[in-house]
Amino acid sequence: KIIYQINGSQDASEVYRETVRTAQANYCLTGSNNATLLNTSASQYPLGHDGVHINAQGQIALGLATYQLIKNL
Repeated sequence: KIIYQINGSQDASEVYRETVRTAQANYCLTGSNNATLLNTSASQYPLGHDGVHINAQGQIALGLATYQLIKNL
């Protein structure tokens, strides 16, 4: 399993952002879940004009990163 870690904005209204990110990381740390966390930081996957969602270039990069993870499983 590949878990794509959420990012979102730093908007104060996103009160559960860190809770979800922590839960995702903890899930992947549990070996029996057989899951890998893929950090989707904006520095690696460019964001679109809304500043939240990955743009087309970022989607391509994310696809390539996913392929690399699957290839190495």
